[in-house]
Parts: sequence; C-alpha cells; structure tokens
Amino acid sequence: MLQRIRRWLHGKRAAALAEPGDLAGALALEAGYLCNRVMQDYARMRTGRGWPSLFSSSVFQERLDAARHRAAPLCLVWVTRAARLAAHDMLAADDMRADRDLPVGGALATWERAAHFDATLQREALAALDRLKMVDGTAQDDARAAIERLAERPPTDLRSMVSRPGAARFHAMLPLDPIDKPDRRQGEEEVLRNLLRLVLAGTHARFVRDMDAAQIAGVSGNSPISGTPAPC
Repeated sequence: MLQRIRRWLHGKRAAALAEPGDLAGALALEAGYLCNRVMQDYARMRTGRGWPSLFSSSVFQERLDAARHRAAPLCLVWVTRAARLAAHDMLAADDMRADRDLPVGGALATWERAAHFDATLQREALAALDRLKMVDGTAQDDARAAIERLAERPPTDLRSMVSRPGAARFHAMLPLDPIDKPDRRQGEEEVLRNLLRLVLAGTHARFVRDMDAAQIAGVSGNSPISGTPAPC
C-alpha cells in the first residue's frame, strides 16, 4: 500500500485513494512533503546565494531534520484540512451531477456522506499523527485537538487554511537564526504563510484528482461524527 501511495504522491493516477486505510499513509506523506518542501525553499530564499554552503553543513542538516519533526504535526493538520475541502467539494459536485432536481430534503444526502467522510478522515488523521516521530508532546496534543474538532465548522478554503498565528508558529520552528526586529519578522512570516498556502494548493489538487471521496464516504461501518454536519 505504501508503494501505491508514493506513486500517487508523484502524480501516477493508477494509485487512486479509494479505501479508508489509504488515507493515513497519504496524509502522513503529504505532511512530510509540505514540511520539507517549505522549509527548504524558504531557507534558500532567505539565505540567498549562500544557500549551497548552508545546506552542505552537517550542523544545519541536523537542525533541519529536528525542525521537520517538530513541525510535522502542524503540517498534518493543514494537510487534513486540504483533504477535507477536496472531499466536500467533490461530494457536492457528484450530487449535483447525479440529480439536478433533488426532492425536498434531498440535499441532506450530501451532508450525510460528508459526515461519513469526516468520521473516516478524523480516524485516519489521528492514525497518521501516531505514526509521526515526536519531539514535542505539546505539538502533538495541539494537533490531536485540532483534528478532533475537524467537523465543528465547514471546510476551510485554501486562502484561510493557514492562519497568521499558524504561520508564525511554523516560522519559529525553522532551522534558521531568529529575526529580532518585529516588523521584519512579521513580513517574513507572511512570506512563509504564502509559501505554505501555495504548496497546500498542490496538495489539494492531488486529493481532488486522485481521491475517490464518494467511495470512502460510502464504506459501510463509518459513523458520522456527532452533531449536525456543516453544509459543503
């Protein structure tokens, strides 16, 4: 299964995600990719022409590895939100294509399937969280709480998926020297936030392209998260 998910991550459509058990591995891989890609790209941008020397340092590589482990739970939360947004959009679109003249109350089918998907996604995201190598128990607890609250609100759009406080928290985990001047630090945090959102857009696109949300939502044995599901 891991080989299939890696093929999916690299855009090979034969490895479509269609079973609940595929999600945990895909979420963990996407979280690792997001963290690694953004940290390396941002470090190159901020360092400028000196980045090859920085990246060749064993000390920096050790700091980078530790930073990736610290930030992985936060990245997993963002990736899980991207998967949820993709699924809700696809489920709503499927229902519109299936029957444009729904009877009164027929739209609840979308809500119900979305709730089933959310229950599976929450379970699989928590399984992915347990797979991560933890260096910060607080980060894991925060990520677990965010995942458990996943269905309390409608899916977050890509523009709002990474909040400014979240970007600031990620910035503080970087394997780079801290920035003392508040104005400059805030500017760099916004640059980092935009980079995170850009990479998450690619994550969202992969889920839209290759995840069978209807199949995952329709698997028997799922039980919706308690409460009324939010409309897609």
